[in-house]
Amino acid sequence: MPVDLSEHPQLAALYQAYVAQLSTHLRGARPYWNQAAGVHSGTLSNLEQGIAWMTTLGHASLDAGCVALQNQTVRALNGAGGASGWTIEKWRVGTSWYGHSAVAVYPAGGKPEDGYIFDAWLEQSPKVYGYAEWEKQFRVLGAMGKARKQ
Repeated sequence: MPVDLSEHPQLAALYQAYVAQLSTHLRGARPYWNQAAGVHSGTLSNLEQGIAWMTTLGHASLDAGCVALQNQTVRALNGAGGASGWTIEKWRVGTSWYGHSAVAVYPAGGKPEDGYIFDAWLEQSPKVYGYAEWEKQFRVLGAMGKARKQ
């Protein structure tokens, strides 16, 4: 279940910037049929965007894919000034060719497992998960490649 960091004293500004910027990005990037059907699934977005990308020989965008959303998340968090005492890193589970990308935010000098994963792809909405909860959603990918810094 996603967590709400708006009341977390050290991460509230980051969280608010993330929600605002990724919500705006996703409104413009969500694939047509996903949006028309009210679907909020990263997998379905990837399928629709992937087909469009292939049929247009790479001229359609993949802006609602996990890597694009990971990059948008890093921009939003860094643009909010980062958070003193916290590390912000690109994070990946699975292999380099078949996996999932998000952003880990955890206490500086600590372990990612003690922090959060900012992942707007799963529900095509800016959500934050506790590390363990996020990792559980990717057991199959985790068997192919443990969650790690990208």
